[in-house]
Amino acid sequence: MANADALFLALGLVAFAADCAVQYAGYQRYLGAELRAPDPALREAALRRWIRFYLIVESMVVIVVLAWVLIVYVRLEVRGYAWAALPLGLLLGSTLPLQPILVAITRAGRG
Repeated sequence: MANADALFLALGLVAFAADCAVQYAGYQRYLGAELRAPDPALREAALRRWIRFYLIVESMVVIVVLAWVLIVYVRLEVRGYAWAALPLGLLLGSTLPLQPILVAITRAGRG
């Protein structure tokens, strides 16, 4: 494994962990406690705040992924597959934490 490949893989792991942390922090800050509130108006307001947060974070992820692809793959003409670790880390870091969050939202909607 070349040094560049190892660096790309490390960046992908860091991006995954950082994005998971951002998603968890956003859930705790904007949605966590108020999702269990008995008042539907409080739950709806919290859900609206979290959706706004999520859309902002996802917009930033898409911008970073597009910039990475344009700079690293197109401009630097890096070959192989390791360069894709950072975009994959960001995308997986956004989608995997979303699954338990959606389960919590669904449970709150039923109760």
